[in-house]
Amino acid sequence: MAAGLVEGALVLDVREPFEYADAHVAGTVLVPLATVVGRADEFPKDEPVFVFCRTGNRSLAAAESLVAAGFSDVRNVDGGIVAWHAAALPLTR
Repeated sequence: MAAGLVEGALVLDVREPFEYADAHVAGTVLVPLATVVGRADEFPKDEPVFVFCRTGNRSLAAAESLVAAGFSDVRNVDGGIVAWHAAALPLTR
């Protein structure tokens, strides 16, 4: 489902593992916020990246860190998993 955001985009979930285990968008990659900068080299910098969290605050911080690390197309998913759930979009539990 996450791949449907933009074909070919990387979708990161920057919540903690226990939050991800509770519910997440299928196809997202778990990269807790505290590890984003350290793991940035694992991902292509010239492809679209969408960043999720619970409500959009941690993902905004992660998106800003990725841009500072040289990523060219990073987007925060505003409202995060809470908005996704409120829109009745599918979650993996």
